Amino acid sequence: MFEVYATRYDSAGIIAHLIPARSLVFSMPLSAHGEASFSATVEPGRSSWRSSLSGPRSGILIAETQGSGTAVPLWAGRLKSEQEQGARSFGFTCSEWGSAFSWFPAPVDVWDTLDTDTYVDIVNRVQAVPGQNLAIDTGGNAPGAGRTRFEVAASEAKDAEAALRDVGQAYGGPEWYYTVGGRLDAPRRQLILGDQLGLREPKTVLEYVEDTVERQQGQAPPQIALLSSLFPGEGPQSVPARRGGNVIDCRRTQDSDAACTVVVAVGGGPEGAQIRATAVAGTLIDQGWPRITRTVSFPEVYDVNVLQAKANAELQASAGLLTGYSLVTQGSEPNWRQVPRGSMVRAELDTDVYAGRRPYQAVTRVQNITVAVPDDGGKEQVRWDLAEILEVN
Repeated sequence: MFEVYATRYDSAGIIAHLIPARSLVFSMPLSAHGEASFSATVEPGRSSWRSSLSGPRSGILIAETQGSGTAVPLWAGRLKSEQEQGARSFGFTCSEWGSAFSWFPAPVDVWDTLDTDTYVDIVNRVQAVPGQNLAIDTGGNAPGAGRTRFEVAASEAKDAEAALRDVGQAYGGPEWYYTVGGRLDAPRRQLILGDQLGLREPKTVLEYVEDTVERQQGQAPPQIALLSSLFPGEGPQSVPARRGGNVIDCRRTQDSDAACTVVVAVGGGPEGAQIRATAVAGTLIDQGWPRITRTVSFPEVYDVNVLQAKANAELQASAGLLTGYSLVTQGSEPNWRQVPRGSMVRAELDTDVYAGRRPYQAVTRVQNITVAVPDDGGKEQVRWDLAEILEVN
């Protein structure tokens, strides 16, 4: 059973009793801020919780009561907006607490340290200012490998959240997310940092096995009803019968415009005389791919070897057909609670709809998990957004 409680920006503890949330959906992405949405009705004579959800001071904590009867905190964030939906009914949208660093100015300084240390120092210095403490614990994060000279000048109108994103996006910068741990009576907001977060070995298998045998005449096609908040559209989806697997629905996206076969990296130096490095996907070009050239700029780089490494990395991330998958499971098969953000998983898709090899198999990373909780107390539906995979067909 999932429950929603009210909190404040400056304390992770619960300040109000249970909020009567319906249509609850919450997401847990990697290196991004998750969002949650739900509706709630103010019943006559039971409005005591309503004042606890109002304005930027307010936040929520989502917990799940497990089989032992213990409530475990799962998600925490700030109130972003509310909309009155009808008579005594309101809709709420929330974002994880790290997004609230956009409220505060970035500290002015120059950092020449490990990127993880820079990130933690910015968070700690922002929270040390009165009225800016989001009660986020930064302890326990091991030093990473990336090291980038980072500066916030006094002339920049940069907020702290933008500065933190810049640190994370630096070459070799850390992956990150904000979460909540501890017990329901003593929750703890946490910053998680690392060069590569999540499980490195795929312990979770997402399997979709489709039955594409000819249907008998007169037999109605099977249907599954997906929660509209996960896949908005027209009602139930008609799909071929599944013969097995724990995935009840599979969606694929491909982006040809994101592909390239040549990367030209432009570094620092006077105008017209900047250093340059080029990376070429010779195998793809030999296979008949067009010479799709992308130019990227790194004005802070003056070392040609570093610039070449950046060009190689850019090419590696775009040489091929970018393909992403969204897979939907139901309940605890597999147990999404035991899959940290960014973990490697194995996807096995036995279907002929993509006209490729069958079954399609890949080991890839989870970029986002979205959980939709049904109001009738049934099993939650979970969408697994898998990292884009370069597929050369």
